[in-house]
Amino acid sequence: MPKPYDAFYSSLTLSILPEPQKISEVPITCVFVHPTDAPSKDDVLCAGWNLTNACRDATRHAELVAVDRYLSGGVCSDEVSIVKSAETEGGEGGAGTNVAWNKAMSWECENYIRDRCLTEEEVLGKLGKRGKSGDLKNSTCYVTIEPCIQCAFALRRIGVARVVFGAKNERFGGCGSLIDCSKPEFCEDGRDGYKVDFIEDSNAVDVLRAFYGRENMSAPESKRRKKGGKEGEEEERESGGDD
Repeated sequence: MPKPYDAFYSSLTLSILPEPQKISEVPITCVFVHPTDAPSKDDVLCAGWNLTNACRDATRHAELVAVDRYLSGGVCSDEVSIVKSAETEGGEGGAGTNVAWNKAMSWECENYIRDRCLTEEEVLGKLGKRGKSGDLKNSTCYVTIEPCIQCAFALRRIGVARVVFGAKNERFGGCGSLIDCSKPEFCEDGRDGYKVDFIEDSNAVDVLRAFYGRENMSAPESKRRKKGGKEGEEEERESGGDD
């Protein structure tokens, strides 16, 4: 059931949509909060946006990037492999080819990430060690688009209390559109699952539609979208890292 403060926290996810757009990433963003009746930006525990193209890593969806940042204090894979928008041909926010993408994941970056990988036990243990006000457990995740199955199940493992999204993910949605990872009976893991609220937001849909309306320069040549072609658009969705 929608809450009075949902509009405020959802607006925070929209306010950071320019970040993935600067680097021609899939424009999906999220924030984790412990909601209050007097909502504030100070309630945000962490925030994230898609970095699948920049990091050459299909797991770098907004929700997992946010959790990674929370656990590492901001020092995570995106911090060492992301490239600045100024290095993008066509200027800041442009849709040109990022000339540094092919070099972004050097051996040094890969080793940096590998050395700091946590086991599942370590991750789950750290999620509740910042005091009641700072735990990701029992937090609420506000995200522009319904989490994919991968992220929806990860949110279950983390122990969030609620997920709120502004647009359904008909192809990959893990919170009801395709399957529902939030239900206690989804699997026998002893978890209670989490509540889900869909609060439609046309802004999130419009931004995503605009992104898929142009050519994805990070996709292989054979998968590049043919302007005006439905088949090409479907192919770009598959290669672009849809959340």
